[in-house]
Amino acid sequence: MSWYQYPPYVSVAARKTKALKKIAKLTKAGKKLSPVQIEGRTIAKTFWGKAWCDNLESYSDYENRLPRGRSYVRNGSVLDLQISKGEIKAQIMGSDHYHGHIKIAPLSPDAWQKIKTECSGKIESVIELLRGELSQFVMEVITRRDGGLFPKPAEIKLDCSCPDWAELCKHLAAVLYGVGARLDSQPELLFLLRGVDHTELIAQAASTAIADGKGDAALGSSLSEVFGIEIAEETPSATVPTPARKTPALSPAPKIKSSKPSPAKKKKATVKKAKAPKKIPKDSEREDRIHNEIMVDCNGTEEESMSWYYYLQDKITFPFRALSITKVASSFGIGKKVIVKKMASEEDCTHFIQVLVKLDNSTCVVPLDTIAPLKADEETTEAIDDWTYYLKRTGGHPFLSHHDSR
Repeated sequence: MSWYQYPPYVSVAARKTKALKKIAKLTKAGKKLSPVQIEGRTIAKTFWGKAWCDNLESYSDYENRLPRGRSYVRNGSVLDLQISKGEIKAQIMGSDHYHGHIKIAPLSPDAWQKIKTECSGKIESVIELLRGELSQFVMEVITRRDGGLFPKPAEIKLDCSCPDWAELCKHLAAVLYGVGARLDSQPELLFLLRGVDHTELIAQAASTAIADGKGDAALGSSLSEVFGIEIAEETPSATVPTPARKTPALSPAPKIKSSKPSPAKKKKATVKKAKAPKKIPKDSEREDRIHNEIMVDCNGTEEESMSWYYYLQDKITFPFRALSITKVASSFGIGKKVIVKKMASEEDCTHFIQVLVKLDNSTCVVPLDTIAPLKADEETTEAIDDWTYYLKRTGGHPFLSHHDSR
């Protein structure tokens, strides 16, 4: 990687706008781009895409940089992703326009032969293989660390034109996640990347099928036919009504207009501070997770908020039942049982993490720390506790006064 003075920070919204303009400009100039576009919260949805991402996340070499990569790829920062034999080339929009180049070592002949031998007769068709409809045994053979299809860190060489001194910068981390997303629709690219022919895995089964007069139709099926059935796009949840979304943020406003109730306003502010003390004992395990997994290489308050946003979005399983523990509005008092449906939009979480909840027959957006899970899985509860802990450590203002003073 090259080294020079770091460029000024560019917000997520500005980066998205720059990315779209750059794509339009390059396309107009005759460049054929293949941008990575993520729909919904999940980066990869099929066996091959998930297996690629799981492989990356299993190595401690990458764990500190991957969270920022997830944020970048979700924001549409990977303008172009080209996968060929042994290499990945990409263009990424960060603070500037960067070029990334990743070399992947070919799978050794011995390793490939072993995989073919172990999978012989266990994969019936190209369709079954590329759909990821495989037995547990075949999945274990393909995804194992030693001798599997997926590359280890030692087999990956990274290079980016950005000024980051680290071998794996957030831009290349986004590219690696982009590969996982691309494998959802083009799983054969993994075999191309590793320099092997995927049809060799089903050669024996295919010859048997052809001998029985059943193989031609299966082998002749197109990938679009295969994945048009298998892959389904996530359906966005119902749009949050604008008035309801703004209820928590606007609730204090009427009390500021009149000079008489100002003492009451101060009392309420005092009560909130009492519920969120500025100083609580440090939890070393949470501190490590926050600074080495959630908020890695954040540049500015917006990146900090989006890092938390995507961490919580990844960890929390929606919907779940919860109990309101703070009065947010007249219709949302303490002790109300609600259903937490999903994260609020990115725009609603730039200064404070909020969620969309259903109360009776209405929905509204409320701060995450105003509810406590009643029925939620362990990972969901831990993620919410992480956020609540961080909120208390920053005095209740994680992306405002605490960080603006830096």
